[in-house]
Amino acid sequence: MHFFNIKKYPNLWDCGTFSLIVTLLRENLQKNMIKDNNTYTRQDTLRDIIEDNNRLLIVLNRFDISLGFGDSTVEEVCKQNEVHTDTFLAVINYIAGKNWENYHVSLMSLVGYLRKSHIHFINFSLPNIKRTLIEGIHGIETSEISMVILKFYDTYIEEVKNHMGYEDTVIFSYVENLVNGDITDKFNITDFSMRHDHMAGKLNDLKELFIYKYTQKNNEMINSALLELMLCGRDLIQHCEMENKILFPEVIRLEKELKNRLESEDSDTEEEISDSEVLTYREKEILREIAQGLSTKEIADKIHLSFHTITTYRKNISEKLNIHSVAGMTVYAILHHIIDLNEIKLP
Repeated sequence: MHFFNIKKYPNLWDCGTFSLIVTLLRENLQKNMIKDNNTYTRQDTLRDIIEDNNRLLIVLNRFDISLGFGDSTVEEVCKQNEVHTDTFLAVINYIAGKNWENYHVSLMSLVGYLRKSHIHFINFSLPNIKRTLIEGIHGIETSEISMVILKFYDTYIEEVKNHMGYEDTVIFSYVENLVNGDITDKFNITDFSMRHDHMAGKLNDLKELFIYKYTQKNNEMINSALLELMLCGRDLIQHCEMENKILFPEVIRLEKELKNRLESEDSDTEEEISDSEVLTYREKEILREIAQGLSTKEIADKIHLSFHTITTYRKNISEKLNIHSVAGMTVYAILHHIIDLNEIKLP
């Protein structure tokens, strides 16, 4: 900030100019206070927050908040749009790199936000990048590297759809059931979190393909696509980290709370826990596929692991259960509620 010497301007006091300057400085300081704060609060205007960090615009649609909020505070905007205020504040503070941990998150509100984020990636962000890629590539003479890039990107989109589809149908549904008091021993969030992938690695590989192998000149569309790739990759990483640092810890806390409640209601619960608990979540998942008649190769293809990895899992399952036949494993899976009888495919 630049200061001036009042002694050089003795008439400022008489003409009122100095008072005006002080007023303007005070107003400017009030507008910039939000930049100095370590946390966005419910009393801050949403307009000031967006001006402070333009990237937070992406949050609005994911919470079903429209523009036109004017000078309303965060609390007013959230109330008007029926959004859980603390969850909104936790998300925007997390994205902005500010202190978010003091806000009490609503799991249902957070899951709703994450579902909308998936819709954004699958229906908007990734298709837009593909359109830009196609337009850029078709604007020049098609090369072998161009075809490699498009094929690579198409494969990546399918992987993202599968990943987010699994989260939508399994993970988020599990969380919603937990919130409603329904807990199962067939799944826990800790096992999933240990293999949770931000899906941005291949976008980085694609970026490297452009930087090292793509030599066509004067192609603004390709440069634009590369920029969109980088921004999308950053958004995907932050999306995944938000699940790891905000969603999963809250789910783990709720799991423990529900389990403790059930144990207190029934003192015999611990004795009745199935010995299927000796298996990890991934081992149960693979046991389900074995019981459904899938071969090692089919299981590997279905859950995107290597043939060798599935072979190792099968060996570990057999050793843990002391069962060495598919028929025996199938019976075990049925008796221990790892799979329902009607899910078994008869030959």
